[in-house]
Amino acid sequence: MPMGITLGAIGLGQGGGVVAAPAIPNLISNGTFDTNTTGWALAGGAGTFTATAGKGVMVVSGTFVTFAWAISTQIGTTYNTLADISDSVDAPFRGVRKADDSGASTNLVELTSNVDGLAQAGNFTATATTTYIILQVNGNRTSFDNISVVAA
Repeated sequence: MPMGITLGAIGLGQGGGVVAAPAIPNLISNGTFDTNTTGWALAGGAGTFTATAGKGVMVVSGTFVTFAWAISTQIGTTYNTLADISDSVDAPFRGVRKADDSGASTNLVELTSNVDGLAQAGNFTATATTTYIILQVNGNRTSFDNISVVAA
């Protein structure tokens, strides 16, 4: 019996039929903020994170605010990230980081920052079995959307 082969996002199955390759799961289950920001926890600073018009809007109450999402990772595996960052107002720093702790103090890696636009890409190699994806704004406010983390 012939085995299927994968060609990019599609493949040839047994008997020659075309089949879709399995999707790579996004480790962030609430990265689109369609209705809420559930699962994102205040990690540092002071401010709010609310779902507004299908985006996660962070408003700073002091000098900065960070919100974190914990994901299970495999040490040594590379992960790719994407994030839409927009609507920044007086935000000299806004970006996505990863850390080995929710306080963003251990093995901190900046994935994307200080650019508003669609699909800001980054990547990291896991150094712990739990990795925190950190959204941070210094200044006034910024919107985040379509946050994804997938194994490379």
